[in-house]
Amino acid sequence: MPKVTMKRQVSGTRNGKPWPKAGETVEVSDDEAASLIRQGNATSDDDGPPSGSAPKGDWVAYADTLDVDTDGLTKAEIIDAVS
Repeated sequence: MPKVTMKRQVSGTRNGKPWPKAGETVEVSDDEAASLIRQGNATSDDDGPPSGSAPKGDWVAYADTLDVDTDGLTKAEIIDAVS
């Protein structure tokens, strides 16, 4: 499971506990990491791009860290755009 660093604290709870504060690191699912990064709430702590077999959401999240617009792109097109 990937680790992300929170850019801001999300309101509410996660698994019954308050969300980590800005600057804190949390381990989340692949889909949750992609969502947090896409929404601008977190940054990825993983080094480098995902593996070629990673789901499209991982590539979207990675592209977001590079400020690459992925709207309407297929996974293959996203990989090309960030490579």
